[in-house]
Amino acid sequence: MNILSVELRPLLHGEPWSYGNTITCVWNELQSQGHSVIRTSAEGFFGKHADDKLNTADVVIYQGADLIKPQYYLPEKSVIRLGSMTNFNITAIKQCKSVVVTNKALLLSVKAIHSDVCLIQNGIDIDKWAVLPEREEFTVGFSAHQLQQGKGFDLVQSACEKAGVKLKTALYPDTYIPYSKMYEEFYGNISCLVSASSSEGCSNTVMEALSCGIPVILTKVGYHGDTLTDGRNCLFTQRDSNHIAECITRLKNDAVLRNTLRMEGRKFAEVNHNHKEIAKMYLACLERSAGNTIKKAAPKKEIPQMPKLLFVADQRGWAYDNRCNELKKHLPEYDIDITYFHEMPAIDHDKYDLIYFAGYILIGEGRNIPRLKVVTSLAGMVTYTAEEAARYINQSFACSVFNRDHFRAIYEHTDSALFYIPNGVDTELFKPAELPKDLVIGWAGHSKHKGKRLDWLQVACKNMNVPLVIQDRDVNYIPHDKMPEFYHQLSCYACVSESEGSNNSILEAAACGVPIITTPCGNYQSIVQNDGGYILRSDLSDLEDKINLMKHAIRENMSHKLRIRILNGWTWKQRAKQYKEMFDYVLQNQIDGCKIRVIGEKL
Repeated sequence: MNILSVELRPLLHGEPWSYGNTITCVWNELQSQGHSVIRTSAEGFFGKHADDKLNTADVVIYQGADLIKPQYYLPEKSVIRLGSMTNFNITAIKQCKSVVVTNKALLLSVKAIHSDVCLIQNGIDIDKWAVLPEREEFTVGFSAHQLQQGKGFDLVQSACEKAGVKLKTALYPDTYIPYSKMYEEFYGNISCLVSASSSEGCSNTVMEALSCGIPVILTKVGYHGDTLTDGRNCLFTQRDSNHIAECITRLKNDAVLRNTLRMEGRKFAEVNHNHKEIAKMYLACLERSAGNTIKKAAPKKEIPQMPKLLFVADQRGWAYDNRCNELKKHLPEYDIDITYFHEMPAIDHDKYDLIYFAGYILIGEGRNIPRLKVVTSLAGMVTYTAEEAARYINQSFACSVFNRDHFRAIYEHTDSALFYIPNGVDTELFKPAELPKDLVIGWAGHSKHKGKRLDWLQVACKNMNVPLVIQDRDVNYIPHDKMPEFYHQLSCYACVSESEGSNNSILEAAACGVPIITTPCGNYQSIVQNDGGYILRSDLSDLEDKINLMKHAIRENMSHKLRIRILNGWTWKQRAKQYKEMFDYVLQNQIDGCKIRVIGEKL
């Protein structure tokens, strides 16, 4: 289906804005399914080429009724999305094929004048907007456009002064934060979000906070006013600075309430804001509106059956090898051979459709393999900077990246297609056992690698008289299939690294239900969250404090939460599907023709 999206302002300073933020992931999802989506600003749409765009499209969706001009309006294949009651163009709404609204009040209003109305809330990529750790210093967050009336910034500012808490803002234009940096720079620095709006359609900031596991205090308006539950996944407030201050104080002083709102808010986002489900809702509405106007696309050339792939690992029995074997096990649709760097002769690439180097450094130089056959992974960035790593990654056509920080770091230095794919874990091999009653901490890895800081952990455990069990690859190597026995000795696993990609030991420990203490590196915050262990400061200044907390914690509860979380999103079976998407992307480009991304192109 060919979709034309007419938007008020898809980009602001090169970044998505408002509706552009929430609809981008939806359009990307539909494009991944083979649909064509052309996005245009209203001001760029109207003109001599507007007729061509209209005629090519199967369906046209307008961000608002006020963007419609009669001379460029084809009601029979038009959908109007209404995010608020402003600019309510009744004539255009009556004529269009269908209407999308974002809350119940809009639904009731539009149903009075149109028979085909869909309530579709905003969507978000819940994997990218993962749960953030709780801050130690309680800080309120507020984000809005300063020129929009009724957002209530003065009320929130006054309430924070009355409650004696810090206020962090993302206000356009004064304290504007680009959308691509909001996750870390705004949500990563707040303890709760306050929304004091007099009206809303479906608030993006509330949705984003819920997805990040950040408690929300809000007025009972819009989609979230219709669907959230006070005291369970939010706190509703009156539009009054005194009442807002009371809610802030209550939340600040009640750790149990904060934890409940964090967990239940995230669940709400997973159920109600998952962009893949929202994309299905949009597709159903748009297909119904397009009706018989949909033009059949030319048949797509298919990837050959059983493509032959070569996986290159560094050495037998270690992380890269384990990953290659897991992918081979879960991807029976490919004919996969595995070889090893130190055993590898010159590769006869003519025998293979695709060659996957499990670590980018294994690509080496001077192999003369066509780039369109090469795929690799960026597992970590301890040894090399992003610019140095790019020298190898740029020999590949596609690269999986294990955590978002590294994704952003390498993005500006490579034109390879990047896929965010963390590590997975074999949940059949790594299963829970009964936790030891006393605190026993474990560490596994390669202590000689830069930034592991095992010595810090050894000193802390010695000072606190806590047993520490170490599995060091160079000292007492344990085969992979025997590692569950190592984890079953532990009642806590500790990672004190300066930097990690997607640490296998944490995934394995979590799959075994072993509570975690970790630095805020890699993607472990989304595993540990606030109920599977403790997040350390990067400088380890609170290491002994966190060990003491773990000593007195109810570790069985943490164990159960971790196991469920791993089963729900971190298994190799689930990860293999993501690798298949990457491999098929490369194989399809071999058929369709190479499409290289421009370095620095906006995410």
